[in-house]
Amino acid sequence: MVISEKPVYWDDNEMLLINPLVIVEVLSRSTRGYDRGEKFSEYKTLPTFREYVLIEQTKCFVNVVRQI
Repeated sequence: MVISEKPVYWDDNEMLLINPLVIVEVLSRSTRGYDRGEKFSEYKTLPTFREYVLIEQTKCFVNVVRQI
């Protein structure tokens, strides 16, 4: 993750950062669908979220999705 300000956590849980600018995911067979679907939908609700970088684990491919 990339942030530009002081980290903000949900419910004081340091595992749940809620002000990322960029999120990077390495995809696996077992999580690919979830990362591209439901997880991405949740990320889009964060007001600071601007870019999602998806890296394939088994081949040379990177997908970048930008929020405007």
